Formats: sequence, structure tokens, C-alpha cells
Amino acid sequence: RGGRLMERQGLKSFLEFYENFQIEDPSAFNAVYDEAVKFVDPFHEVHGRENLYAYFVKLMERVSDCRFEISNVVEKESLAVVIWKMKFTHKLLNKGNEVIVDGVTHLEFSERVYYHRDYFDSSQLIYKNLPVIGSMVKLIESRM
Repeated sequence: RGGRLMERQGLKSFLEFYENFQIEDPSAFNAVYDEAVKFVDPFHEVHGRENLYAYFVKLMERVSDCRFEISNVVEKESLAVVIWKMKFTHKLLNKGNEVIVDGVTHLEFSERVYYHRDYFDSSQLIYKNLPVIGSMVKLIESRM
């Protein structure tokens, strides 16, 4: 029974961290992720909590006002699927206006998250929001 409570704490910590996303606090990050965490997204695969923290810090250097809205969580034992929207601004994307990306995260956890994989449409994140390429992507999509 204690193990199940620990698992729930791992998921609870993850959800609280992302609902109040502040990457500047490494202690909050460390409370969420296991030292040997494996992280995968459409662009990178990162191993280890220190490397993941450095990756997130680098991603957030040019981003302002990044927040996550979690709309649904499906949990079974030490596995969860989290459905979310990420909203942020970046001066080079979408003419500096807010970018909204829909995503899903696959988590495996015990006391802390040891596997985190994000699924999202990379064109929704980047390509549609670039000045010249964005117009071409939108044109191609409209013809499909």
C-alpha cells in the first residue's frame, strides 16, 4: 500500500510542477524527476536528471510566459498519460505572439518520474510559426 502512495506522489509532483511551471527552481525539478530519468520528445532524447534540467533551461532561455494547461490525466498504477496545452511566446515565432501547442505526455514513475515522453505536432510548435516556412506549411496543408 505504501508503494501505491509513493507512485501517486510521483504523478502528483509532476502535475503540480507543470501547472505552476518555473524552471528556475532546480529543487522543485529534482523533486519531480528521478536521477536516471529518460526523456524523449520529437527533437531530442535526454538521459539523466542533470542533463534534462540543462536541456529545459536552454529551451526556456528565449521563451517567455511559458505555461501548461493540463486537461486530462489517465493513470494506471505507475503509468500515466497527461493531455496538455503549452502556451508560450518567443520573439522569433508567430511574430512574437502566443504559440499554443497541443500535446500528450507518457509517464512512468514511482516516487519520481523515470520515463517522460512528449508527443506533439512539431509543425504546430515551430514550422507554422516561422515567417516564410510557416506560409508554405499552411499552403501545403490547405491543399492536402
